[in-house]
Amino acid sequence: MRITYYRGLNKNETYLASKKVIKGHFKDVERMSVVFGLSREYDIDSRCSTKLTIAKPVLISISYDREKEFLLSLYHISKSKLTIEAAAQFSSVVIPSIREWINNQRDKPSTAILGVEELIFSWNGSTYSKQELKYL
Repeated sequence: MRITYYRGLNKNETYLASKKVIKGHFKDVERMSVVFGLSREYDIDSRCSTKLTIAKPVLISISYDREKEFLLSLYHISKSKLTIEAAAQFSSVVIPSIREWINNQRDKPSTAILGVEELIFSWNGSTYSKQELKYL
């Protein structure tokens, strides 16, 4: 795992987790790049025909491609919207879901990976919602 990009934020913005927290959770994942704020907000890939069913803002996404590489992207959130509950659920819901998804992707045979698969999470103020996307 390596952090390849980190965007500095305004004083009233933050990410769901710090570099240290992300490194602690994913240090053992090989072929994984992590980007903090590469873009200001999540934008669905133009190759994806599936519509988003979850509400924005998307705060974290992870994708897996044909080259068997992971890309974990974190997006900013206003500090006023990031509650203690959101941080707690990040550790208890989002991280375990991402770990399970990573393990499932690794277990797939090479012939089962046809394009890009992506898992995204958004925060609606009380719970996280997730959606899986697949595209070529």
